[in-house]
Amino acid sequence: YDDAYMVGEQPGEDDELFVIGSFNGWTKPEKMTYVEEFGSYIFALPLGEACVEQFQICMNKNEYFKIFPAAKMAGPDAIVLGPGMAPVGNVWVVDGRPEKI
Repeated sequence: YDDAYMVGEQPGEDDELFVIGSFNGWTKPEKMTYVEEFGSYIFALPLGEACVEQFQICMNKNEYFKIFPAAKMAGPDAIVLGPGMAPVGNVWVVDGRPEKI
């Protein structure tokens, strides 16, 4: 990654994480679940008819506190940035088409 990036604070105990993406028209943040056993958040992302979805994560439903990949149309290995303002196109892509799995 050639650009300079600023990274915000990690989510605290009172923060909640939400997923927003193409699966819901980018309109309704869906709450993620924290799993103590794994020390991480999870979300079952529904795949539409095309089996390809894009998403970002936001803290406390605040569009100015997004967690996003450093690259556009990124896969699971992308560097994670935020919380902050996400550049246009910096989203994760889940490709569940049979030939991509």
